[in-house]
Amino acid sequence: MKSCNESPSCIVFEYSDYNYERAVAEPYTWGNSYVLMPVMTQDPSRRNQFLPETRKEIKKRSIDVVLFGHMTVRREFIFQKSKAYTTYHPEKKHLIKMEYDTHEMAKAYSDAKVCLIVHAHAEVTPGEYHRLSEIAAFGCILVVENFADKIGIDRYENCGGLIFADFDHIFETAVQVVEEIDDDLNSYKSTRRHSDWWNAGVKWETILPEVFNIEVPSLGRDE
Repeated sequence: MKSCNESPSCIVFEYSDYNYERAVAEPYTWGNSYVLMPVMTQDPSRRNQFLPETRKEIKKRSIDVVLFGHMTVRREFIFQKSKAYTTYHPEKKHLIKMEYDTHEMAKAYSDAKVCLIVHAHAEVTPGEYHRLSEIAAFGCILVVENFADKIGIDRYENCGGLIFADFDHIFETAVQVVEEIDDDLNSYKSTRRHSDWWNAGVKWETILPEVFNIEVPSLGRDE
């Protein structure tokens, strides 16, 4: 980073406003080499080959809540909450576990009303946008634990249909979202639009010229 800061031709395009603020606060003037470019990551994921041709209507999905990930202490806590809840609500189906089979994960996301994302550890961090991109295209409602990027949260809420909550309330938020889906509340009528936004991806050919006046090479693609 020191050599980049000293070079007149080195620029760091930073997606995270949290990371950018940290760089600006550094005593070595590293922030002088940073440009904030808060592009929402909507890249094709490793699960794209498993995307269904048509997305199942949100209310007709058979899994109420799904969460896949390494079962750290925090996620185990959510699992125990889920276990207690489904004991008293046996009609509800929650799937919270570590899963290695990509195909099985895709099948669950395609049939889930709510896809839950809980951080592995309690740390202040920017958003792991690639994880959101991998899941959202399947059309479930993402309920995500808060992260440190203010711009990211604002855009993902408004464009991507995400719902954010703190750790202490995230499970209850997921349960509430399922109840609202089952009750046909209007807030989830735009699910198709949100998943289309994720599938559209990032239009780099438009963003770079318009925002930074940078010409993008064709990279061998047909004009």
